[in-house]
Amino acid sequence: MVGARNLYLIFFVLFTVFGFLNTLAQNGDFLPGEIIIQISSEIESSFNVREEGGIVITGVAELDALNRQSGVTAITPLFKFPPKNEELAEHYGLNRIFIFKVPVEVNIPTLAEAYQSLASVDYAEPNFIAYAVQSLYPGAGYNNIELTPNDPMYSDQWAHNNIGQAISYGGGLVGTPGVDMDTDLAWNLTTGDNSVILSIIDTGVDYNHPEFAGRIVAGYDFVNNDNDPMDDGSHGTACAGIAAATGNNGMGVAGVNWGCLIMPVKVLNASASGSNTTVANGILFAADNGAGVLSLSLSSTSPSSTILNAVNYAYGMDCVIMAARGNDNTTVSHYPASYANAIAVGALSPCDERKNPASCDGETWWGSSYGSDLDFMAPGTRIHTTDITGS
Repeated sequence: MVGARNLYLIFFVLFTVFGFLNTLAQNGDFLPGEIIIQISSEIESSFNVREEGGIVITGVAELDALNRQSGVTAITPLFKFPPKNEELAEHYGLNRIFIFKVPVEVNIPTLAEAYQSLASVDYAEPNFIAYAVQSLYPGAGYNNIELTPNDPMYSDQWAHNNIGQAISYGGGLVGTPGVDMDTDLAWNLTTGDNSVILSIIDTGVDYNHPEFAGRIVAGYDFVNNDNDPMDDGSHGTACAGIAAATGNNGMGVAGVNWGCLIMPVKVLNASASGSNTTVANGILFAADNGAGVLSLSLSSTSPSSTILNAVNYAYGMDCVIMAARGNDNTTVSHYPASYANAIAVGALSPCDERKNPASCDGETWWGSSYGSDLDFMAPGTRIHTTDITGS
C-alpha cells in the first residue's frame, strides 16, 4: 500500500507531469494487421489454437469460419507475462484476450465488427495507438518552515513555489504568486522514501541519469521485448524528472518525491507512440511487480476494452493510476484518463488558468483538455525537468 505521506507527494508530483507536454492524440489510429479479441468464457475450454492448411484455427466453428475468410496467420495471448492475481485476472477475463494477426491489407475496423458480432467473442477491437502527451515547442501537518533545495534550477521551478518567475515562451516572466503545489511546505513533512515504487509507463527512462542514482528498480521494454527499458525518446525521462528527480543534491532540478523508487516500463517507441498491446502489458507488469503508483502520460481518443481491463486490474491491485487528460483543448475524452479507476489530470498555467492558447505562458498552439471526467488540475507548462544524457 502507498503510505499517506508518500501518496501526498506522489499526487502533487504527478499533477505536474501530465500537463507538461502536448501532442494531439490521433483518433482512430491503429496497427495494421492486428485485432485484439477477448473470447467468451463459454468457449474457453474448447479454444485450442493450431494451424490447418496455412490458417490458424481454434476449434470454435464460427471463429474458424471467420479466421479462414480473413486469413488469420497467428493467434497469441495479449499479455506477455501471465497476471499474478489469478482472481482479478479471471474477473476481467485477462487470460481470454488474444491478438489475431491478419494480412496488412485487411480492413481492420470492418473485421473487428465482424468478430464482435459472434456469440463466442466478448469484444473485438483494433490495436489502437496511444501517443505520449508531449510538447511541440522548439527545443524542448506543516511547520510552515520552507525547505529550499540547493538544486541550481530550483528557483525557476514555479510549480513548487510560484513567485512569478515562470519563463514565458514569448519572453519575460509571468505568474501569479501562490499558484503552485506548495511542495516546499510538503517537504517539511517528508521528502519521500523507498517504500513506494513509482512506475513511469512511457518511452522508458534514462536509468543512468544522476538525478535517479540508486533509485531505479527492474522494469521492462515491451516495445523491443527485452529487459532494457532505456529511454530512446526522452519523454519518459522528462516525466520521471518532474516526479522524482533527487532534490537538494546540488545539480539540475528538484523533483517532488526525492526518495521513491522508479520503475521504468517502456511502452512507447522513440517517436513516442505505442499500441494498446504494449500499454496494457506495461500496466499489468507494473501492477504485478510492486509499483504503487502508475504514471501514464499518454493518451488516445479511442476507447479500448483492453486498456480498461488493464486499468481495472491495476486498481484492484491497489495501484494509484494517474493519467493525462489530453492536450487538445477540447472536452473529447482521452483514455485511459477518462476511465473511472484512473485519475485524470489537466494542466494549469502559472497564472491560475486552465492551460489554453491564450494563457499567460505564451504557448499558443495547445490547450489542456477538460470535461466532467477531469479530476485535478496541476502546474503543466513551462516546466523544467531532466533530459536523456548525451549531446
